[in-house]
Amino acid sequence: MNRNFAAIAVLAAMSVFAQGADKIATVDLEAVVRSHPKTEGNKQTLRATQKEYEEQRDTLRTKIERLQENFAKASEQANNAALNDKARDAQRNIAREILTDLRREEDALRQLVSRLQRSLNETELLLFEGTMNDVNAQLEELVKEKGISLVIDKSAGRTGAPVPVVLWSSPSLDITGDLVTRIGGVLKPEDSETAVP
Repeated sequence: MNRNFAAIAVLAAMSVFAQGADKIATVDLEAVVRSHPKTEGNKQTLRATQKEYEEQRDTLRTKIERLQENFAKASEQANNAALNDKARDAQRNIAREILTDLRREEDALRQLVSRLQRSLNETELLLFEGTMNDVNAQLEELVKEKGISLVIDKSAGRTGAPVPVVLWSSPSLDITGDLVTRIGGVLKPEDSETAVP
């Protein structure tokens, strides 16, 4: 339903603009973001942050694995018929203490993973926001210079995109190359076929 509404809205807007003197343009926003000079640095920052988080997670996982091994040994000793009752009771107490520690560390791991994922997502959003602010500022200047009244993102039409907005557009409408140049980026080889400077 939303997909049909979006398509109808775009077609209605395009027909209104087509009747007047207003200019319509398309842009491959994904290609622009990929080509932005900050994008590679942002990716490296995210990879480094993720690696740091994975190291913290793995350290805690290793601790949990050791506790699991110790619990298994203590449990085995608690059931060892060769030991007297007092020794088996002592091993049961040790196993209970280890199990308490194990549960506490497993809970700490869940909390750590959740906190780290949230922090990674926030970092990604902040980095992307900086890039998008730059792209939007350059796009505003570009549309003013070219007298463009409507810009439609054609990257939504890629396979796997949630809602394709532009099913087809003339290459002459595409300002992706112009926008990439304005932000100081370079089109990636996979994007250069679809963008006309």
